[in-house]
Amino acid sequence: MKKIVKQMQTGKASILGRYELVTELGRGAMGIVYKAYDPKINRLVAVKTISLVAADSTEEQACRERFFREAEAAGRLLHPRIVAIFDIGENLDTLSPYIVMEYVAGRSLEEILSTEGASLPSHTTLQLI
Repeated sequence: MKKIVKQMQTGKASILGRYELVTELGRGAMGIVYKAYDPKINRLVAVKTISLVAADSTEEQACRERFFREAEAAGRLLHPRIVAIFDIGENLDTLSPYIVMEYVAGRSLEEILSTEGASLPSHTTLQLI
């Protein structure tokens, strides 16, 4: 994972499975989401990764299983307001799992709040929920 981030910062193309990582979209306590390109079908996708670096072997296995269960559960859902799951895999070098999903362009909630103020009108909040 660190190798991928370093390659992105230095401008070198990074590959995860068959996906070419384009840019980082977001980062949390457990991992990173990237905008990526799928050359096989010529489309942009989002790739969600998790970091298992600090986990011991028992925690690592539990996190990996939970991550794949999340992908399986989300993959069964089909609705216009739910992001579609396309693929799952593991980085062959690090064995870090990843989920490939529909890329939806737009602003993050953080961006909306920073431009609209600390709180949103109640009708906007209800639409988002």
